Amino acid sequence: MRLISELSREELEQIVQSVQDLLYLDTGQSGDFYNPEKDWSGADVCESIAATLREFGLVPEVATPAN
Repeated sequence: MRLISELSREELEQIVQSVQDLLYLDTGQSGDFYNPEKDWSGADVCESIAATLREFGLVPEVATPAN
């Protein structure tokens, strides 16, 4: 598992953008927009965040002591 300190600024920005989009990005007939009242499922969001963390190597492969 990579350490958070090993991530570049660009990678950190991508992760935050992904989370922000999951929570607030809506699509409509007039295009994409950020909606502070977007409905979302907690389980779906958690699953998507886990996939994003996995993409950046931030998921432990085995049980690992916390720092």
